[in-house]
Formats: sequence, C-alpha cells, structure tokens
Amino acid sequence: MTACHLRRAERSDLDALRRIAQAAFDLDPHAPELLAEKLFDGPFPPGMQNAVWLAEVGSQVAGFVQTVVRPQAGKGWIGLLGVEPQHRRQGVATALIRHATADWGPDITQTEVLAIPGNYLLPGLDPRYTAGLCLFERLGFERFGECVNMVAPLE
Repeated sequence: MTACHLRRAERSDLDALRRIAQAAFDLDPHAPELLAEKLFDGPFPPGMQNAVWLAEVGSQVAGFVQTVVRPQAGKGWIGLLGVEPQHRRQGVATALIRHATADWGPDITQTEVLAIPGNYLLPGLDPRYTAGLCLFERLGFERFGECVNMVAPLE
C-alpha cells in the first residue's frame, strides 16, 4: 500500500484534477468547465454538503474523490473518483474512500456511488469500469440495480 497524504481539494487544484479525470474517465470525457461545475459549483440542493478530497504521493496529486452528504436523510454519495494510472492498485482509492466517508460521521447510514441528486452526471458506475466495480465490491458495496440516463423508442 502506498503512503499518501489526504487533504481537501481547492479550486487551485483543478489542473491536477482535470489530468486525473482525463486518464480515469476515458469512456466519459468531461470538458474542463463541466468538471469544475460537478466538483465545486453544483448545483447542490439545500442541506447537501459537497467535498472533494485529494491523495498526494510525494509532491504529486495521485487521485481524488468527491463526496456529497445529506445529513438530514442519513445518506451519502461517492461521486467522481479517479486515480493516476501509475498509482492504481496501491491503495490510493481505498484510502480516499475510507477517509472521505469517515468524515461523514455516524448519522450517514446509506451510501450510493454516483447519481448525486441535484448535480446528476452519471447514472451509477458504468460496468465497463471493471476495476472500479471490483474496488467497490471489495469495500462491501452491493449492486442494487442498473440505471440508464436515456430511453428512446427506436421503432
């Protein structure tokens, strides 16, 4: 497991976040403006708290995770998660997820991956991101359905 330093991301980290996102979300490219909106600007409905955490290995940003919580509903979401290719399979994503969700406190009893209400980007984790699915399963998450973000009659 790689030792990493975890800290809250700031807007000044956007270039590093963009670089990681481009490598991590190769099936879902995001424009820089869209990434900034989804990570920092919202919209997030009232009562929801957004955070972005960075993992640094040495002086390099190695990964990030976004979380959103709605304390009054006892629910949290893991949003975008990305790790630089050279730092994958070294515990960076696990450290990010564990740190970010521990920050929520004991009142959050339900967690979902992606599909953040009010700031919707992706309808859950695309099964083509196999490493991500395996990570969440290893951490005890369970799949509960398939989501689609578009339905159209094709007849």
